Formats: sequence, structure tokens, C-alpha cells
Amino acid sequence: FVCIDLATNWNSGVKLMVQSNRNNAVGGLVLGTYSIPSATADLNQPATTSGYGLRVSSLGTPSLGSFTAASPYDSGTAGSVGQLNGLLGSATQILSSSGKVQTGVSSRIAIEAGAKSGNATAGGNYTDIITFTAYTNI
Repeated sequence: FVCIDLATNWNSGVKLMVQSNRNNAVGGLVLGTYSIPSATADLNQPATTSGYGLRVSSLGTPSLGSFTAASPYDSGTAGSVGQLNGLLGSATQILSSSGKVQTGVSSRIAIEAGAKSGNATAGGNYTDIITFTAYTNI
């Protein structure tokens, strides 16, 4: 899990963007010459042979305002993830607020990373660098 504290006093709200550091259009996990491409998929399904992505598992409980997770990152099912674009694609909005949001200790946003490898994928530690960027809504 990645836990994020996010707040804004901007009346129009805030949006949180995410992007993989892979130098391609579709991000993914890497180990040498092997990779697990990012995908929007339910990793729990037998038909899904491999994939990697993120899911907003908790929006927290802000003391003022609220956040909304963007599709496909808004699944209520663990393992059902949304794709991360690489550097040749554009950052993707993962969540937003429509107005001011005040947060505290109990209001952290939780982001779950999920991955599944196929039988042909070499074993080992796969990595990705993920960048989260917050912008005010204009």
C-alpha cells in the first residue's frame, strides 16, 4: 500500500495524477529484460495471465469535503486494478475533490498496488518508480 495525505483550501478542489517511470506508453514492472506490463484488469480472474496496476482502496474520512476515485481505480475488489501509463503516455487522474478538503491522521488515502505474473515470467524482484502529482482544479 501507498498512503497519501492530501488536502487543499482551493475552492475548486484538487486532483491526484499518477504515472509509471517506464519509458513507454504502458508502464509496468521490470526485471532486466523481463517485464509485467501495466493493465486495467481483474488479477483474480484465471483468464488474466499477467498484469500490474493500482486501485484506490480507501479515500479516508476527511474532516471537511471528500475525495472521489476515478475509474478504473475505484474498484471495491482487491486485485481489480487500473493501468499506469508510462512516460510516453500521459499521467492519469486517480482521484479528485470538487472543493476544499481538510484531512487529518485518520483520513489518509490508501492506494493498493497489484501484480500477477504468467508462467513464462522469470522469478525475482520486479520494480517500477511511480510518481504521484497533485494539482489544483482550475
